[in-house]
Amino acid sequence: AAGTALNVDPVGALMRTGAIANTDLAHAAAFAERARKELPLATSLRVDARAVHEAGGSEAQEIATALASGIAYLRALSQTGLSITDAGACLNFALAVSPDILVETAKLRALRLCWARVMEAAGAAPEARFAPIHAFTSRRMLTRYDPHTNILRVTTAAFAAAIGGADAVTTRPFTDALGLPTPFARRVARNTQNVLLEECRLGHVADPAGGAWFVEKLTREMAEKAWAIMQEIEAKGGIVATLQSGHLRDMVATARAVRERAIATRRETITGVTDYPLLGVSAPEIVPPTFRTSKPAPPESSGDIKSEPLGAVRWAAPFEVLRARAEHHTPRPAVFFANLGPLASAGPSAQFARNLFAAGGVGAIGEEAAYASRDVMIEAFRASGAR
Repeated sequence: AAGTALNVDPVGALMRTGAIANTDLAHAAAFAERARKELPLATSLRVDARAVHEAGGSEAQEIATALASGIAYLRALSQTGLSITDAGACLNFALAVSPDILVETAKLRALRLCWARVMEAAGAAPEARFAPIHAFTSRRMLTRYDPHTNILRVTTAAFAAAIGGADAVTTRPFTDALGLPTPFARRVARNTQNVLLEECRLGHVADPAGGAWFVEKLTREMAEKAWAIMQEIEAKGGIVATLQSGHLRDMVATARAVRERAIATRRETITGVTDYPLLGVSAPEIVPPTFRTSKPAPPESSGDIKSEPLGAVRWAAPFEVLRARAEHHTPRPAVFFANLGPLASAGPSAQFARNLFAAGGVGAIGEEAAYASRDVMIEAFRASGAR
């Protein structure tokens, strides 16, 4: 049936696990060639660039990885005798989306623009240059503390995916960073899509961001950056060779370090974690994990293609470590706020300091009070029990 996706993806497996057999690409292409004959309305190969996103890569790097992976599949499919039209129809693309609406909208539009150029260069007719996109809400944006804020992040990301023209959207439960979701968490994830689709009617306008100057400019700039990175990957032997050499991993690590630095210094904030954190709030329920005995790993083959896997990150994790460490202290570490003078003058500074300490799990005592004199403040400090 139309919309069916079989999602065979050896390149994505190499990015996630670090190893595939040297015949996997050929076997995947042979499977796709057979599926094209028996299931002509289905896609059989998934071009999945989410591993780059979840490892901290930039939007341009994610697009470039998708392009390079798609090109690798086109080459493998050409060896089976499929035409470029049939080869392109075997593919679907998987991307992750974050809550930055304009950036993520431009990212999906830039991928379609670049893939159309790839297919044009391969000789495909205009009607065969499309790129079906399955968008998944990002895992790296989710937080363990103040997790209900994740509902807003998931909603905004799903909105961006729809505005960007995704053909399918998967919304993750707001407790995804904590563990397995309860029926309530799954229901919220499902209803997020229902509201966007049925009440906001996002599917009723084709390319609603098209023609907006900023979105068009951002799409073009992102496409140009992604195209340059894709050419760099191709110049180094293609996506598989670039993963084996570690070049792609190094590019992603550079982009990740820049973003991590901005978050560590609170130049880029995470609501509920680095900005306006709420201490002492209990976590929502999750489903207890079920442990299963893992199967033994298959024996290694000397012909396997190997690389270092792209590990996933969550931007909030370093601050969550600080919060967890503070929670193990009894009583919780807390700072006394010695606000002298009118609260109207001390309030903004106190609020900033409260957020700064709370980002590391350190509480505040008396941040909403102001003392008329130093002696009154000293007495309040003694009574607080703070050290």
